[in-house]
Amino acid sequence: STLQPAEVRTELGAGKNIGTYLVATASLTGITIVQIRDPLGVVSFDTQLLPADLGGLPVDAPQKGSGKLIDADDPRMLDAVWHDNSVWFVTTRLNNDKTTAVWGQVDVSNWPTLNLKQFGIIDGDGISPGA
Repeated sequence: STLQPAEVRTELGAGKNIGTYLVATASLTGITIVQIRDPLGVVSFDTQLLPADLGGLPVDAPQKGSGKLIDADDPRMLDAVWHDNSVWFVTTRLNNDKTTAVWGQVDVSNWPTLNLKQFGIIDGDGISPGA
């Protein structure tokens, strides 16, 4: 799966000798997070897997007024941000037979122990009922 670099949202960086984090979905088993250490010196990469049920693999989505489906079956991580000792992410998953946006917050302050602090689903019904 494709690693998504996390944007670091502070002038001070993600911590002493930490460059950034890379985030990816690990199929249906969870989230892979890679911590990049000492990027300007002797760089090292530490990979951790956070088991998490994010939902099923996404499927193409219908669009109103057309029989043509929108290509929405990409399970890769779409975006990631590091802020205040957490990595925030967004991806897509299957929920109630619809492809939905899935977001989460992973606490990385006790690396290598990861904690999924928050997790949510945003579907079309939240925007427009029946969407």
